[in-house]
Amino acid sequence: MDLIARSEAPLIARPLYALPVGHRWVRRPGLTLIGDATHLISPFAGEGANLAMLDGAELAQAIVPDGDDIEAALASYEAAMLPRSERAASYTGGPRHVFQRPGVAAA
Repeated sequence: MDLIARSEAPLIARPLYALPVGHRWVRRPGLTLIGDATHLISPFAGEGANLAMLDGAELAQAIVPDGDDIEAALASYEAAMLPRSERAASYTGGPRHVFQRPGVAAA
């Protein structure tokens, strides 16, 4: 907090956004989501960038062997990604109250 208190620049409050834990979507042929598009979570656990990079790597690993069947590759990727991102999202909201102003409801 001393870093903020001694700063010469004004504090600019930025909103934090998160999708609900367990967020899912209806599958569309030839389409999937990675990174924040599928698991937009608060930064408090430091998992967002890690999840996004793992999404890209796992999606590539799913496409390479199933390149002739993109739907099977996407379904395989999502089957692993969705539960993993749900676990990460479930523990990112806990410390939010530490950084939140008293009397301000969480979004």
